[in-house]
Amino acid sequence: MQAFPLTTSLTRREPDQLAERLIVALLVVLFVALSGLVFRDSISADFRALWLAGQWLAEGRPDLVYPVDPTVFTMLPPPEWIDRLEAEGFSGQVYPYIYPPIWAWLAARATQVMSYDTLLTVIAFLNPVMIVAMLLAARRLAAPTMRASVFLGVGLALLLVSKVGLIALVQNQPQITVAFLTVLAIERSEHGAPRLGGVLLALAAAIKLYPALYAVFWLLSGQKRAAASFALVGGAIGLVSVGLAGWPLHLAFLHMIRVISDTAMVTPMNYALESTLAHVFYNSELMMVMTPRVDPDAARGAAWTVLEKPMPLAIAMKLLQVGVVVWLAVLFRRTRSSDDRAALWPFAFGLFTLVGPIAWCYHYLATVAFAPMLIQRLRPVWSLLLLGAFAVVTSPFTLSMLDIPKVTQAISLGLQTSGTLAVALLLVAFYAVQRGGPSPSAGDAP
Repeated sequence: MQAFPLTTSLTRREPDQLAERLIVALLVVLFVALSGLVFRDSISADFRALWLAGQWLAEGRPDLVYPVDPTVFTMLPPPEWIDRLEAEGFSGQVYPYIYPPIWAWLAARATQVMSYDTLLTVIAFLNPVMIVAMLLAARRLAAPTMRASVFLGVGLALLLVSKVGLIALVQNQPQITVAFLTVLAIERSEHGAPRLGGVLLALAAAIKLYPALYAVFWLLSGQKRAAASFALVGGAIGLVSVGLAGWPLHLAFLHMIRVISDTAMVTPMNYALESTLAHVFYNSELMMVMTPRVDPDAARGAAWTVLEKPMPLAIAMKLLQVGVVVWLAVLFRRTRSSDDRAALWPFAFGLFTLVGPIAWCYHYLATVAFAPMLIQRLRPVWSLLLLGAFAVVTSPFTLSMLDIPKVTQAISLGLQTSGTLAVALLLVAFYAVQRGGPSPSAGDAP
């Protein structure tokens, strides 16, 4: 007796489900195809650094893998990198390699079996795939009743308009992989696959060290199997890295990490609290660094500023970081379900980045991946105003729309501050809705 109405209901929904799937498929195909075609020819200075580090390591020069800054991180590569690229006729920006040694070792193997252009083409198409997967994983965790087409459309638009996603794609930034692995790890751990989640987070931490902190939040929220899986796999990756690349290269990596942590960097692309404090209180002490652009005929006009953190700033930021970790630990300890943690995770991602060292705009990828959930958990007008303001303030197109021909020092500082405030406002929204469930009026997902 009840089967007939149920069948009728399912039949009525089939056209809507089909249309939804077609829209999602169209969004995915267009985004991946266009991104791959456009960004395989982009500057990709961040990704090229990985290739160059592999080349030097393959040639038996581990001393040229990492930058040699003694006290302050200038974001300049070793001078030999510039000499090599100039000899090869390369023209473009050059950044240093700042990732763990195991990836330089793998890059060294890649240089012997393929060309840089081949690898870059693969990565250029793989990156948008990971961004789509990251957004869909965030939806499954934070807004499962929200239409996938809406969540995906809003997420892609926000990432493409803001520096958070656009700069990452332009640079073919490894942070895309880190954000994808992190969000997927959290989603899997919350949905019955904690061991897989631990493996994924260990891979993310093997690229950028900071995701290891999230395993502590797993442990405090009762997800012991995910934390144990992370510890086992992460420890194994560390041992393999030392075995393959050697301990001296790891010492050079650790020295560079220390130098980075002692440095505040101020650029329009950097959304860190310490950067704002640096240019507000120590503006006269900022050191100008000219961009390492390889082109004998080009003027070296672009630059950024760095500061070796004075003791008061260094101590204040260390205490703040410890305080943030303790506060987040308490929040996670109080949670009882994945619904409780759905907005807490992006809040934690973003807050830890905000108070950390040298927070580039794309370090917020994992946080912004959850932003469409705010449409469901806040009043529509407030959520749209918030996301719209975030997109405008963090967009690289804002200056061109205002017809400002040159980014002066004052404008650069203003963009850094406004971008940091926009991130902070987004985090306030996540905190405000962290215990709110999905809106019943959002509509069922396919």
